[in-house]
Amino acid sequence: MTDQWRLVDGEELYDIQKDPGQQNNVAVKHAGEVARLRSKYEDWWASVSTRFGEYCEIILGDARQNPTTLTCHDWHSDRVPWNQGHINQDLMSNGFWAVEITQAGTYRCTLRARPAGVAYALQEGMATLKIGDESWQEKIVTGVSEVSFEVELLAGKCQVTTTLQEIGRGTRGAYFLTVERMN
Repeated sequence: MTDQWRLVDGEELYDIQKDPGQQNNVAVKHAGEVARLRSKYEDWWASVSTRFGEYCEIILGDARQNPTTLTCHDWHSDRVPWNQGHINQDLMSNGFWAVEITQAGTYRCTLRARPAGVAYALQEGMATLKIGDESWQEKIVTGVSEVSFEVELLAGKCQVTTTLQEIGRGTRGAYFLTVERMN
């Protein structure tokens, strides 16, 4: 897209100055412009596609955002609960967060199925927190809305995964995770 042209699907061309509603495809009349814009797009795609396997880590432990709440919308997974309907239905899925822990220290990690302040009773079961190669488990007592862990973490990049395994509800990730550096 330029100030004058918009190329759609590599084939349709619109003069958006004269035709802002994009009603008249002028690709046939401006084949050279189509080729130029398509080439620019292919160059851009080649430059970004080499980085598809990289993650943009969420920073944890920085004083400017402490605590930090992670949501399932940022999971890396094939099945992300991307709307509140999925959360209300307790979509049985899980994923991981790519994070960077800025400072080693003691952290409180609180797992929830709903945002803080929203009443939602968990069922009896087991909660698991996995950060890098370390893993911790806590029993879920029926009726609580959250499960917290105090853990010692090292600085660096890693993946974080949570699991809520509730009797009668099944197993899924904790949709919300609050991480607070304590010292």
